[in-house]
Amino acid sequence: MKWTLSIFNTPIDEIKDIQQAVLSTPFENETLTNNHLIIDGITVQQDIPIFGRGALVMTSGPGCEPSVTDPTMPDMAKKSWEPNRVGYRLSFCETDFDKFFSYMKADGVRKADLTLADFWGWLIIYLEENHNQELHRKVWFDDKSITWTGGSPAGQLNLLAKVPFYNQINGLFKQLFAIATEGSAQHVAIAANSTTSQALTNTEAFNTLESMLCDAPIRLRANLDKLRYYVTDSIWCQFDSYLRSQAVDSSFNRIERTSIGLAFGGIPLVRMPNWDVTIAGDFTTAGTADKPHRAVLTYKENIPIGTESESNLEEMDIFYDKKDRKAYMDVFFHLDAKVYLDGEIMFAY
Repeated sequence: MKWTLSIFNTPIDEIKDIQQAVLSTPFENETLTNNHLIIDGITVQQDIPIFGRGALVMTSGPGCEPSVTDPTMPDMAKKSWEPNRVGYRLSFCETDFDKFFSYMKADGVRKADLTLADFWGWLIIYLEENHNQELHRKVWFDDKSITWTGGSPAGQLNLLAKVPFYNQINGLFKQLFAIATEGSAQHVAIAANSTTSQALTNTEAFNTLESMLCDAPIRLRANLDKLRYYVTDSIWCQFDSYLRSQAVDSSFNRIERTSIGLAFGGIPLVRMPNWDVTIAGDFTTAGTADKPHRAVLTYKENIPIGTESESNLEEMDIFYDKKDRKAYMDVFFHLDAKVYLDGEIMFAY
């Protein structure tokens, strides 16, 4: 992966010493932990038992020697964790940072060891942010059988070269498309996705959220206190536009614009701009995007992220190779994501 240095905009005098740089693990990222349950200690093919609701068993209260109620076991099913190894190695040469040469700690031959430089601490912080974006991308968009638009069969990725960045696990969208197939009870169609311009109106954004809630299975709506809409930035902005366009009183505004942002029917809208960025960059061909407007109604415990050991996620191996005169950064761990209960999802696309 190649990092674009031109987007660095932190004032140079704010660069911190390496000892002051704090590297948080990706699963300590507030957005990630707020949006997903993190499951630690998963193994390959580890079963996830799923039990349905119990049947009717309670009747009138008997006297002595009551008869046994015929037991009816709840529906039972299982899924399995399928973690795969993901990660990357990055390398950096001192010539990549010539414009910052005066801010390197070491001189002469030792200058090539970027890990000794004040600049390195700031670089780690930048890479950490990009790492979290990458983690979100894989959790949602990965697909073990993904292909590109010129493949056979034709897929959604716009370049063949991008396939290896997307085929390690079956991410949440892969599972959601299988659960909420087009025309099914758990699918809400967004007409704008199929138009030439793919322009979403504020009214369609409102109607989409309304249909997702009103048409949702009752067991999903029963979790009202923990439900969330996960939405593309396009839906978030158009819903906000809808609220502004309506002649609503102040009490409605207070309810729908909560302290944590926008909400519909008291359910928070979680803005997912990484979705928009990924779709625009990797799933758009000849100006047409693959379902650019998307929304998921569920709760974070139903879309967990799994790893074999959370402690592994804290490890970033940084070293300098004197032979290559390069600094290296290794990050590797196992990852998977799951939709637990298929019946407690609504998916709009």
